[in-house]
Amino acid sequence: MRVGFKWWGAVQFLWVIRSPWIEAQGTKNFEEIEGKSQVEARLTFVTVLLLYELMFFVVLVVWSRPKQNGRKVVIWAMWPYRMFAISIGMLGLIYTLAAFWGLGNANPAFNNQCQASVNEDIGGASIRVAFWVQQLVLILSALTGTAHTENAGTQVAGAWLLITHIAFSISLLAEIYLRKLSVVDVAIGSMIIDAQNSSLSIQLSMKHALSARTQVVAVLLGQSIGLTTVAILMDHFNRGEILVAENCECFGFFWWAWLRNCSPTQSETAVFWTYYGFRIIYFAHGCYFCLQHSFEFHKSKSDSNGSKPSDWLKRPTTIDFTFIIGAIFGLTSMAAAEIVIRDYKLDQVSQKYTITQITAIVIAATTAVWAIRMLLKRIPSGDNSS
Repeated sequence: MRVGFKWWGAVQFLWVIRSPWIEAQGTKNFEEIEGKSQVEARLTFVTVLLLYELMFFVVLVVWSRPKQNGRKVVIWAMWPYRMFAISIGMLGLIYTLAAFWGLGNANPAFNNQCQASVNEDIGGASIRVAFWVQQLVLILSALTGTAHTENAGTQVAGAWLLITHIAFSISLLAEIYLRKLSVVDVAIGSMIIDAQNSSLSIQLSMKHALSARTQVVAVLLGQSIGLTTVAILMDHFNRGEILVAENCECFGFFWWAWLRNCSPTQSETAVFWTYYGFRIIYFAHGCYFCLQHSFEFHKSKSDSNGSKPSDWLKRPTTIDFTFIIGAIFGLTSMAAAEIVIRDYKLDQVSQKYTITQITAIVIAATTAVWAIRMLLKRIPSGDNSS
């Protein structure tokens, strides 16, 4: 208690000696100092996050090497490895809460002149609901999969999300090439693609999807397309190369940093690209893990279906706790898109449903029904067969 009291007293002391100096600088300088300190804090935090994930990746590579006796370590079953994954997820959650806390009035006047709405096929209400459903199904399947050994249906759910993700990414790339995207569409589309991309990693933490080598390759390919799309879209946005004004030539939004297409701030842009670097390292981590274990799990599942001994049935459905990282950052990017749409009233005006929206709803509903079916099938049987 005494240590905590002294720590809080030190914070109060620093604030007291800081206040007169800030008051002497005037209100305008106070706001500039506060804004600068927030940017520096976000950049520091996201840099720590990137370095922590890089260290986790190095640990994976080192621990995965065969020992002198030729035996390989079952790294995904080691508690230090699991705690590493959980700690990065918790660090990301803390950073998310700190970065997005109190954004309602953080930049109230910047987009007052904008009267745009997001393209209904990119960020319409039905599209967003469909994407939320797909993400939540995978997250719940992975969470429950830590406590059982049966098939949770993630191969089907993950395949549907993969198809949606690739189609969505290619559509946005085609639209930006044809110069048909507005700044609002780029902002919302980038966040949604990143959310899908993070969520795609979840299925690769589960043994049934990991044993399907073709699906593993397809998921990694789809993620590379999605990450490339985010980089292209945000590069165009930061350089102000989006030509469709739609009554909103200048637009700013918060996604880990305050990003704007007119006179972008280099320090804020650096925060975003540092976060993007973290996402690249997380993707590389997933690629390496899959290359190390996909063939092993495929062989183990094949042996369990034959006469050879196999520990497939004993392995939990969710083997890799790094799904927590994908879940947290996927939900965060999706929530960031919702916040931008809400605060700047960008929701679709038309009440008509397009073919794209209806297709997204059907896919999401099919995914949800399949997941519920697999859950109900598992509860009464109590059978550990896959």
